[in-house]
Order: sequence, then C-alpha cells, then structure tokens
Amino acid sequence: MPQGKDHQPPFAVYPKYDLLKEHLLTLAQAARRLPSASPDESGSLNPSTVFRWTKGGLLTTSRKMKVRLEKTRIGGRNFTSVEALTRFFERLVDDEPSPDHAESREISLDKQAKNSIRILRQRGRLK
Repeated sequence: MPQGKDHQPPFAVYPKYDLLKEHLLTLAQAARRLPSASPDESGSLNPSTVFRWTKGGLLTTSRKMKVRLEKTRIGGRNFTSVEALTRFFERLVDDEPSPDHAESREISLDKQAKNSIRILRQRGRLK
C-alpha cells in the first residue's frame, strides 16, 4: 500500500443494515450518549464530531482502513442508531494489526477502545 503524504486509507466495506429497523437517534442525541473526548471536559461530544464520523470516518487501530458511522437521512435530518454506534466502535478495533506499528501500542489502543465500549455499555449509552 503506498504511504505518500497525500495517501488516504480506503474505507472499510461492511454489509448494509436497515437503520429504520433499529433504535434511531439524531446525531445530537448520539453525541449526548457519548462522553467527551477530552479527559478534562465533562459532558458529551459535540454533535459535529458525530457528523464527521458519518462523513470522514475514523482510522482503525491498525491504520489500514477508515470506518464510517452509518447514518440515514429522513426529512432533511441525519439519523444513526444505537446499534450503528456499537458496530462503529467494534469495527474500529476488530481490524487486522499492522506490522509497522509496535505491538504494545496496538494492544494499548485495543484495550482503551474495548474499555471505552465496556464503560459506555455499563452507563447504558450503548447496547
């Protein structure tokens, strides 16, 4: 895989889910369910962060692929689902490890991501 300055990893391709059959949330509601990304901030994420996850996605822990948060548009508003959030976070860590990254760094990121998912589930913010 080319590793130039302008190289962007490809987006991961996953099966499509029917979000209309899931527990829908507006992107603002989804943001309120998630803790702030900054450890010194209390509260929740900004809805624009969740929107960026639907457009640009996030890199997986191996940094080989990007994963987007699934969304649907209804009446001019963007929606995601509780189940889509769960799939999104699981896909970020369920990726093949990259040989060019230190194993300890990957294990640390996997533990952090899995711990975050566990905490969100305990708080009832993810199923």
